Amino acid sequence: MRLSGRFTLCALALVLATSTNAAAQQCLGLSDSARGYFSYGFEGTDGATGEGFTLGLRLGTSSVQVQRRSLEQVNLVDEMETLQGLAAVPINKRLPLCATVGLAWTGYDDDRVNVLATDAEGNFIQRGLAAGPYMRLQVPAGVALGKELQLGSKLAVGGFVNPSLVYEFEKYESFSGATDQRSGVGLGLTAGLSLSYSRVMLRSTLSSLSSHNYTLNGFNNFPFLSLQLGVKF
Repeated sequence: MRLSGRFTLCALALVLATSTNAAAQQCLGLSDSARGYFSYGFEGTDGATGEGFTLGLRLGTSSVQVQRRSLEQVNLVDEMETLQGLAAVPINKRLPLCATVGLAWTGYDDDRVNVLATDAEGNFIQRGLAAGPYMRLQVPAGVALGKELQLGSKLAVGGFVNPSLVYEFEKYESFSGATDQRSGVGLGLTAGLSLSYSRVMLRSTLSSLSSHNYTLNGFNNFPFLSLQLGVKF
C-alpha cells in the first residue's frame, strides 16, 4: 500500500496556495526571518531507514508543517509510507506558545518473511509470507513551545517541543483474510532542533505518536528520527 505522488503534490499545492506573508511563529521551529522552509534528508526508526521531506510555512499568525516519510523495513516487502500535517495557532502574545492539531496517515503491506530455511547447498531461502495490508490514522492535539536564538548576523539556532494527546485508528488485514481494527487515545511527543546559516538550515526532529500500550503492528511503536538539510525562503 503506497501513497501516490499525485496525492502528495496536491497536499503541497493546497498549503502553498493558502500561504501569506505575516508575522513569524516559532512554535514548530519556523524562523522569524523567513516565510517558510523546505528540507529533505534521512528518516529512521527501529529496524527501518529511508528518506523524507518537510515543508513549513507561515499562514497569517499561525504556521503549518507538512511531512512525507518513506521507510524500508528490513523484513517488509513494501515500504512504510507516511504523510502528516500539523498546524499551530498562537495562544500567548508574550511566549511562542501555540495550540496544535494534526493528521497523520501511515500505510503499507505488512508482507514479511514467515519462515527462513536452507536449501541443499546451505543457502538461506524464504518459505512463505505472513500478514497483509496495514493502515493507521492519527490525530494529535496539544501545545507547542519553541524559540529561535540569533547567534550572529547570519547564524541562528532554534528548538521546539510539542506534547500532545493522540487519537489513533488502526486497520490490519492478515494473510488469511481476517481483518482487525482498533482505536484509542495515547500520549505523543515531538521535539526538534535546527541550526541555520543565512538561508541554509540543518533540522532534526524526534517524534513518538504511538500509544505504547497496544497496537496491531509493533513496527509503528517506536520513535521516529529525522535529520534533514534544507533552505529557508
